[in-house]
Amino acid sequence: KRVERDTIVGPTATRRTHLGSPLVDLSGRVVGVNVASHEGTLTYAVPTKTVLEVIKAIRVNASVTK
Repeated sequence: KRVERDTIVGPTATRRTHLGSPLVDLSGRVVGVNVASHEGTLTYAVPTKTVLEVIKAIRVNASVTK
């Protein structure tokens, strides 16, 4: 896996039904949320830290600012 600008890219096959599901490491820790896949060979995920920042912004401001 590698991280590119708040995106985790991994060589895993993910079906459309798995998008929105957690991405876990080998220790079982949630490290992100699957958001996209490319030709069934690459998966793109948003890191957990980014997801938590967005949730906090929505709770505080009722919106998210880039």
